[in-house]
Amino acid sequence: DDCDLIVSVDVGSQLSDGYAQDAESSGKSPGFLATMVRTIDVAQRHASALHRDRSGFILNPETSDFRLEDFHAVDPLVERGREAAIAQWDRINALVGSEA
Repeated sequence: DDCDLIVSVDVGSQLSDGYAQDAESSGKSPGFLATMVRTIDVAQRHASALHRDRSGFILNPETSDFRLEDFHAVDPLVERGREAAIAQWDRINALVGSEA
């Protein structure tokens, strides 16, 4: 805990949370993978809430056009976080200065 300020990037809270949308539209029950992904999502959102309490500043980039199943989208999600940080740089820098 030697940090002056913890900045967190939450790319998960705005992900589309449509659980098994494809299965629902076809009238089928969600499959095993959709159920497992949803279970992981619920656990991850709980863990994120715990980390939020320790963060001095939280970036929430726009990620609602991604779905939880978009495992391949790491690079675009990282880029969204980077863009959010750049957009908030002055506020982050001011907080770091006030914490010192």
